[in-house]
Amino acid sequence: MVVETGNSQTEIGTIPKDWEVVKVKDITTFHKQGYYTKENYKTNGKYYLLRGTDMQNPEIDLSSTPKINANDYDYNAYKVIVNDFLIVRSGAIGRYGIVENPDLLGIFGSYLINFRFNDKIKVRYFGQLYQSQVALSQLLAITQGGANLNINAENIKALKIPLPSLPEQTAIATALSDMDELIAQTEKLIEKKKAIKQGVMQELLRPKEGWVTKKLGELVLRISTGLNPRTNFKLNTGGSNFYVTIKNFKNGKLFLDEKCDKIDDAALNIINNRSDLRTGDILLASIGRVGDLYLIKEHPKNWNINESVFTLRPNQSIIDSAFLCCLFGQNSIKSILDNGATGSTFQSIKVGDLKKLQFSFPQDLKMQKSISSTLFNFDNQLEKLEIKHNKLKLQKQGMMQALLTGKIRLV
Repeated sequence: MVVETGNSQTEIGTIPKDWEVVKVKDITTFHKQGYYTKENYKTNGKYYLLRGTDMQNPEIDLSSTPKINANDYDYNAYKVIVNDFLIVRSGAIGRYGIVENPDLLGIFGSYLINFRFNDKIKVRYFGQLYQSQVALSQLLAITQGGANLNINAENIKALKIPLPSLPEQTAIATALSDMDELIAQTEKLIEKKKAIKQGVMQELLRPKEGWVTKKLGELVLRISTGLNPRTNFKLNTGGSNFYVTIKNFKNGKLFLDEKCDKIDDAALNIINNRSDLRTGDILLASIGRVGDLYLIKEHPKNWNINESVFTLRPNQSIIDSAFLCCLFGQNSIKSILDNGATGSTFQSIKVGDLKKLQFSFPQDLKMQKSISSTLFNFDNQLEKLEIKHNKLKLQKQGMMQALLTGKIRLV
């Protein structure tokens, strides 16, 4: 419910008058940076060596956490206890874990900072606050390290946070944790659906009696590319057409948005004369994410591609375009593309190597279309789940903004 109360303007924004603004140092009873392990420590002990990668906001994932012996460190100095708040200090601002299992035997490693709080704050409330804009905006203003951001205990202690009553903290943390659970459940459904699709794909595309094997060069009418601007044309000079590179399509989806470069009509005509995109053509990334693709389902009217994008035109009398996309999704093909790509820093693949890829398939086009329809149906289901997932995350952000500023009161 919404509770009408007066508000106060503070250094962190407008909050209810009955809330406080405190620094983290005012609610802290203990803080310590984690243990630097010895290079020769053994991983056959019974004490978990907690790492930054184990912290999952707020859970601590112990599935791959190493265990070490008590003799390798000062256990009492670095052991964790219930309600310890473990903050990842490098490269993952906003990530944390809360120790909630009283039977957990472990120590916190060097990439973690352990905080313990007094009885003025609920640790779950602080967890939600720590990943909100209230905290992140302050951290980003004071962190060090450029691309690999680093924080220290002093950064955390300097954070100014809103502090409602303990009952309201509990209510806020519970509401936001419930939303986290919905998001986590959706993520699990997505992963489960992906696993099912992979299993179905493996079975449907497994070569069977009567199937034939041909090289890609025998299955396509042409392989072409787009055009690099160079002296041909200029980007972003006021045109309204989209200039598509490998960054503008991913996982079967094309993104014609503000992140896409623009070209004018004259430039579009120049590229059209080279690439001649048509419905049924397949775009394929030739560098970076080698093998990522997009099936053109409608004739392009206001976009074309650059030279880093291959266009495959399947021979529709031999192989269906959608089915060929499915064949590219096989792990065996992905492995070949990954291992066969050249360039240690920015991987790429050559047309000659691409033409040598071998695919097994049924000659019956109706069977090909039936298989691709089944697999694309999985993609449609996954897309709906991902849309739901994104909506839930946006709802969570809205809830955080409302609840952590007191715009909506729960008690």
